[in-house]
Amino acid sequence: MSSRMNWNKRRPTFEPWYSRLDRDPFGREATNLARHGVLPSAKKAKPAQPKPAPFRMPLGRPMVPADTLAPKYALRTSDLAKAREVVSGAVEVNIWCDGSAAPTNPGVVGAGAVILADGIRVELFGGGWRGTNNAAELAAAIMAIEALPDGCRAIVISDSEYLIKGMTMWRHKWRARDFKKNGTDMANADRWRKLDAMTAGRSIGWKWVGGHNGDRMNELADQLATRGRTARNG
Repeated sequence: MSSRMNWNKRRPTFEPWYSRLDRDPFGREATNLARHGVLPSAKKAKPAQPKPAPFRMPLGRPMVPADTLAPKYALRTSDLAKAREVVSGAVEVNIWCDGSAAPTNPGVVGAGAVILADGIRVELFGGGWRGTNNAAELAAAIMAIEALPDGCRAIVISDSEYLIKGMTMWRHKWRARDFKKNGTDMANADRWRKLDAMTAGRSIGWKWVGGHNGDRMNELADQLATRGRTARNG
């Protein structure tokens, strides 16, 4: 009787990989697969890193305190030539400027500015022409910057969002289209062009402060703007 080979004994037995697992291989227990070397072990979540504080461009020395109202020398004038002479040696100044139109807007414009440096305070005022309060705010900033010597660093503080946001956020977009909208000059385009040209190459920071909020220099600039609507000679 011829013997027959038992192929079942010689044939290699292959077991599916999941037969060695303790649980359902297609279940949600990912740790079950990782424990048997089927999946790489899950990495521990990294602890959340605190977000760094936003970078702010330094503006030189801290601002002169708002209650510094009695420096060694003070000048109140509407004459830019006199103001330039007084601040001719200044290296760094703080400027508070304000503008307004009364009794309505548009109305009679007044512009005021306070230039404060080491031991020097210059109070400028001007106006008397008809315009809007936004035009007056720009005129006040232009008047103050015109009084500064070349190379003088400055921080301009104003309660006008139109001025501060215009110089820090919108100016470059406006300049790209030559301060025009739909082919014609935008509002106060001539003053924006002048202010943009005056500040080119200068180190000037722009800071917003709430109006009538206890900043004594801002209040003084507002008083000077009121004076500028009626008194033209200093």
